[in-house]
Amino acid sequence: MDGGSLADWVAAGGAVVAAVGTVGALGVALSLLREDRRLRAVAQATHVSVWAEWRRSSDRYDLSERQFFAYINNAGDAPIYVEDLRAGFEGSGPIGPVIQVGTVPAGGTSDYGLSEVLFPPGGEVPYLQIRFLDTNRVWWLLDSRARLTRVGRRDELSGG
Repeated sequence: MDGGSLADWVAAGGAVVAAVGTVGALGVALSLLREDRRLRAVAQATHVSVWAEWRRSSDRYDLSERQFFAYINNAGDAPIYVEDLRAGFEGSGPIGPVIQVGTVPAGGTSDYGLSEVLFPPGGEVPYLQIRFLDTNRVWWLLDSRARLTRVGRRDELSGG
């Protein structure tokens, strides 16, 4: 039985190394693609913010009490779907009705008036939470303290 020439062994070894290298390169490429997708999903979510403040009057001499409004800003390059917005006071949980929001366009800000009975104009600034869906079909929970958490579709909003 012939063991083959040195050239045959070198060629066979080279083919094995090439095959292992190809499989390794594919593994690295898939890993990088997965990481890129994860980073893009988080990047979109980090461009969303929610806060509460008094509605500003266009008349700077207006001294009347102002109603609190909830604002949702999407500074990203794709729309988001905000399923619900809840307002309350940090540590005490949401109070009042859940506000159904809907789509916030890319580069857009949506605002919602809060109940003056529950959130009196001279009172504490409300704590807000939203649950939203990004274009990668990932659900997120964001609060007015800029805490962002990836959540499941049915995770409940908490009291902060």
